[in-house]
Amino acid sequence: STMTASSPSSSTPARSRIPRPQEPVATASSFASPDVTRALEQEDRIDSYIANALNALSLQERNAVYHELHGVSEEVEETPTFMKQKFLEFESEWTHRCKSLASDAAIRIAMSLSPDLIHDTKFRLMFLRSENFRVPKAVHRMIQFFEVKLYLFGRDRLVKNITLDDLDRNDRDSLDAGFLQLLPIRDRAGRAILVLMLQHQTYKVPENMTRALFYICMAGLEDEATQRKGFTVIVYNVGDFNPRNTDLRTVSQGGWLICAMPTKTCSLHHCFSDPKVRSIINFSMRFFSNDTRAKCKVHFGTGLECVYALMTYGIPPDILPVNTADGIEIKRKNHVKWLRMRKEQEASSHIEDVHTRIVVPANIDILFGRGKVYREHLGNLKMVDILEKNLARYESAGLKEKSAVISEVTQEIKNQGARFVKMESYTWKEVDDKLAKEKVSHGFRTRLRMNGGCRSNVNTNKASTRDVECITTADTDPVEAKRARVAS
Repeated sequence: STMTASSPSSSTPARSRIPRPQEPVATASSFASPDVTRALEQEDRIDSYIANALNALSLQERNAVYHELHGVSEEVEETPTFMKQKFLEFESEWTHRCKSLASDAAIRIAMSLSPDLIHDTKFRLMFLRSENFRVPKAVHRMIQFFEVKLYLFGRDRLVKNITLDDLDRNDRDSLDAGFLQLLPIRDRAGRAILVLMLQHQTYKVPENMTRALFYICMAGLEDEATQRKGFTVIVYNVGDFNPRNTDLRTVSQGGWLICAMPTKTCSLHHCFSDPKVRSIINFSMRFFSNDTRAKCKVHFGTGLECVYALMTYGIPPDILPVNTADGIEIKRKNHVKWLRMRKEQEASSHIEDVHTRIVVPANIDILFGRGKVYREHLGNLKMVDILEKNLARYESAGLKEKSAVISEVTQEIKNQGARFVKMESYTWKEVDDKLAKEKVSHGFRTRLRMNGGCRSNVNTNKASTRDVECITTADTDPVEAKRARVAS
């Protein structure tokens, strides 16, 4: 790791004020590095920070936090009437807040550069969702967002989507290192999982790490499911870790980022094995809002103990991209694939609405592919249950009836909100109806083989089974299709 406490490079846009969490709108200059020794020797107030945040909530709000932590909260129903009302409230609140904004406020600069962006409903919707449609907080978050973006990327990139090309070499080194990762699977509640392994952080100046984190968060938000469901954030510090080697500006900037991004943070888990790490967590609490503090959970113990603790919050085991035995080795395989996917998407000549991209498939989606990860995906397991219920009907059906059963089952799965998705050129894409039916057809044939089937029926209907395969075509995997034909 390369970690320094040097001042930001000259390429970092300068601002005139230092962010203070208690200010109505935080702004930035240099994030002057605090006295590390004094910061680490501060009284441990982690428990009181969390307790005070919870005590400030009503009973109903506290229950909502608990439900969100455990992934059992109800999703807001976004009916047309409800959305129309919220957008009207947003416009009213935004108009009111505009009157008190300084002339050099970042959002005023953004308004002068692209008023259409500020009034874009899809853009505003990200902030509304991030605050569970609490309009004043959503407007405040949008104002903070532009302060952060102006500080990190400057005026020229204030109103554009940040791509890999907007990151400099040092930013890319931080991103490529893999200590910040958006995982390829979701937790049991369908939330995207963001992991920060700070003992492996690599940067030249703190802004390199902050820009990399900004990029990952905004990339995740291109998926509407992530906007709705939110993020589960895991800060994993199990293993050897020396807090004195940490530039505390990364901690303060990270806290500022969490409170400004249009990300719905459902839970923030700190996992660590060295008691000294508590001093870093204690320092970071200063930069969180009460809402974020209330959703913080602290897990102290070995890697295995932390994994078990995370499981109680709906986070699957074996998902952490690090060796949980010692916390030393980072697993970068999925991260490298994700970066390739991003590069492919951004280089594509096809202009698409970024909010329709599938960044991380939802739990209910049906994935094309082979291996344990695909077999044990929740959506694929749910499809197996549906296939089993209809297996007898499929096996006894004739040629035309089999095709009808396949169509009915495919539609039943889609009616539940599931998508049939496939990785193509490192990008998840929803397949057409023809391929979806092929997936269901192959699933039926696989269940028949696994269950032994009725051998007399299989032999008798051998020709018709082949005919059905011709109608629905062979499975997308040619090897599996060949095996299916041989077995039939």
